[in-house]
Amino acid sequence: MDKPSTRKLLVALLVAVCAAAPVAADPIPGPFIPQISPGELQNLQNRQQRLDYQQQQQFNRELDSQAIRQQQPRLNVPVMKPRCRLQTSGTPRIC
Repeated sequence: MDKPSTRKLLVALLVAVCAAAPVAADPIPGPFIPQISPGELQNLQNRQQRLDYQQQQQFNRELDSQAIRQQQPRLNVPVMKPRCRLQTSGTPRIC
């Protein structure tokens, strides 16, 4: 083999080896975790619990309103009317 073909063969072999070798990449960084004080953490937890509670209450109210809509309609019960009028002044009437 002559020198130019040997050189081409070596370059091709080097390119193939480099392409097949794993690339050393920077490790994938984890999630960013801010540094907060214990008091701030407690405040955030309390706030989240309040929001969760409010969301649960809203869900319960929606369930209750759906249950009320599905109840039987009110029965039409007759109401007795008074026989005589009540007087606001003077002597009361006896019925």
